[in-house]
Amino acid sequence: MKENTTTNEMTEQLLASDNHVLLLNPGGNALPLFLVPGAGGLSDSYYELARALGEIPVVGLHMVGTQPGDTPLKSIREMARTNIRWLRQIQPQGPYALLGHSFGANVAFEMALQLEKTGQTVSFVAILDAWAGLKGIRLAGENKIGFVLNLAADYYRDFDIIGEPYPEWVNEIPSIIEQLGMEEVVPAIGMFLKSKLPGKADNIDFVTRLINLRLYNAQMDYMPEQRISGAVLVYKSEVGGEDIDNTMGWAPFSDHLHVIFLPGNHDMLNHDNVTTICNDLKGRWYSPVTGPGQIFH
Repeated sequence: MKENTTTNEMTEQLLASDNHVLLLNPGGNALPLFLVPGAGGLSDSYYELARALGEIPVVGLHMVGTQPGDTPLKSIREMARTNIRWLRQIQPQGPYALLGHSFGANVAFEMALQLEKTGQTVSFVAILDAWAGLKGIRLAGENKIGFVLNLAADYYRDFDIIGEPYPEWVNEIPSIIEQLGMEEVVPAIGMFLKSKLPGKADNIDFVTRLINLRLYNAQMDYMPEQRISGAVLVYKSEVGGEDIDNTMGWAPFSDHLHVIFLPGNHDMLNHDNVTTICNDLKGRWYSPVTGPGQIFH
């Protein structure tokens, strides 16, 4: 970080030119934690976790695809490169602390790989309930239409744009999108809804961006290509019983692997889990942890 310039100041400077960065917790003078959200792409739901870290600044990285004019990125590696560009404008040199939730965990790990390849130190990647690697779904024909319509229905309902009982005109949507390519499908649904619900146009635009991003993300394949020198901290939900591999597949990718089991479900963001996660993370800023670059004085 530049001398005498805080994470808060540098994040605000970056925000003046790019709205993909969110300062979740201004913290104090400690090195920041960079947070990669789940497949929904927005960091807004992580405020409780960020604030529980107290004096540690937390910077959320909204995914490309969440903001007006964005086209979602098509690979985890491209996402990582983009995040690193923002990260290094805030903290030019390591050691870096990264956290990824669900889908975002693989993005955060790929960021660590790319940073280490350029000679930077990554202290750790915190993994919130995510398996190593991604296998994207394959969409075509009726499978494509069904998946997209179900995804869109969930989002538009949750954001109070349209819901049951559906108006008769929703039956026109399958024929509108049937012959379209994957990059055209969700924008076409958004345009159609705006023609029917012009008073909700701004909300439709916002939610359509989120649906489109989820569609891109759902189709991505990824597998880490090698281990990192930094630690991998796995916070695993206990819901669903014991897995054969309680490391969630991360064991081959770091010599410094730590696994913590947490009650509750995949979202990891209930109050008790936030407290456990943050207490564990805070200890890694102020006390030695096995592995290189782990002391954050």
